[in-house]
Amino acid sequence: MYSRQQIFLSSIKQPTAEIAKSSVEKLLSQMNQKTTTTASHNHVTLPVHFVKGMTTL
Repeated sequence: MYSRQQIFLSSIKQPTAEIAKSSVEKLLSQMNQKTTTTASHNHVTLPVHFVKGMTTL
């Protein structure tokens, strides 16, 4: 995917495929329900990873 030498800027790597899948599942679930849920039931926590670049000491 990337080599360590190409990382100049430190960043947070997010699981974009899982974010998309979760978003579609939540949307379809809400579309199929006759009642709405509160915002707290729509919260999803997914793991992220810190990618250390040359900008972090």
